[in-house]
Amino acid sequence: MKEVYRKFGRVVRRENATLVRVDEAGEAIEDGGLFSAAPIDSIGELPVVDAADVMAAADGITRIIKAPLSLERMLVSEGAAVHELGDRRWSDRARRVHLSIARAPHRVLIDLADFSLDRVERIVVAFAKARSEEPVHRIRLSPAVGAALLPHLLGSVPMQQWAAPVDGKGEWIANMPVRDGVPPNWFRPSYRARPVRAWFHLHVDDLAEIDRELPEAIALLAPIHDRTLRVLCEDRDRAFVSEINVDRVIAAKASADWFPYAAGCFGAAMNLECRIA
Repeated sequence: MKEVYRKFGRVVRRENATLVRVDEAGEAIEDGGLFSAAPIDSIGELPVVDAADVMAAADGITRIIKAPLSLERMLVSEGAAVHELGDRRWSDRARRVHLSIARAPHRVLIDLADFSLDRVERIVVAFAKARSEEPVHRIRLSPAVGAALLPHLLGSVPMQQWAAPVDGKGEWIANMPVRDGVPPNWFRPSYRARPVRAWFHLHVDDLAEIDRELPEAIALLAPIHDRTLRVLCEDRDRAFVSEINVDRVIAAKASADWFPYAAGCFGAAMNLECRIA
């Protein structure tokens, strides 16, 4: 069966010091197992996307970053898109912040779905004073770091797919337990990519009470590999770097904050037991 998907989008993006405005339309065709994608000429009517909030967020970030830290990469964007698949038509809007902040030999990676700078400021202050690398046997993850870990815990920690508007094929995303087997929904990050089955908006089930006396991992220093994380940690008035290998999730608590990892993850404060190499 031939399936034709079209996306019409508008985005305002600040890349380091450059403001970029893009209007784009594209078409993806799935036909008998063959997938093709290409831009199309017709943009049509698109919602207005104002650059003011993007610029304000980007300027705020640049003011926060001071020596000995350097802002290696900054992407701040707001976009709106209209999607069509057969007789289905839907729209969405999104804000994204991606930052790479360096202080040799480390760099902090931050990914957000809003323009609030409180998290950025806290991480910057801790990163500037981190002086050592230390092993930990037990650690607490901030909701942002826990959200990044959730896709790596599928099948080992109870969690839910949270109900939300439509997936990459215009189908409703239902609230249901995440389980073994093929996810019911389709994730389509771009019209150029073939959609794949995925669990959306992962929401961890609450497990035990969070021990808030443990050192807290507040930011990633590298993408997560399997269940190994390099993280920036705070422990009362000091900060340090640690590499942790997740052995067991001791406690978990979901938050209402949403983060753009995989097909979406809600914040998840966690206590972890770690393997020491």
